[in-house]
Amino acid sequence: MEWSNEYAVGIPAIDEQHRKLAILISNLEASAGNGQDRDRIHSDIVMLAKYNRAHLANEEMLMRAHDYPAADEHLSEHRQFIKALADLERQSAVRQVTTELVALIRAWEVEHVSVSDKDLAQHINLSGRDDSVQSGTDSMEFDRE
Repeated sequence: MEWSNEYAVGIPAIDEQHRKLAILISNLEASAGNGQDRDRIHSDIVMLAKYNRAHLANEEMLMRAHDYPAADEHLSEHRQFIKALADLERQSAVRQVTTELVALIRAWEVEHVSVSDKDLAQHINLSGRDDSVQSGTDSMEFDRE
């Protein structure tokens, strides 16, 4: 997954987190597509899942802080994706992950950012409040060797 400005939501900290998620997904795509061993793919999934949980927690904090009216639906999307990644993480520990599954992760992320996150950002930007996003993800290492 390559980052594109079309994915920008207009909140710099969230956009930076989305860029990092794109890198993690690209790493996973490369590992799965290049036939890397199961341990390498599992490691990429673990990193993605961990970073994704921290990122989604930041989004959820913003939803609460800005009384986001579509929070229940958005949170439901987050829970479903967290569960899907946790299931994939468990599966990848014992068997090879297909490129098709990785493509589904990319598709979910693109769809979620392009629709749900942009809607959230629009609500936040229209609120007129300039709350800074406290990012628990900034210090996380995610680049592969």
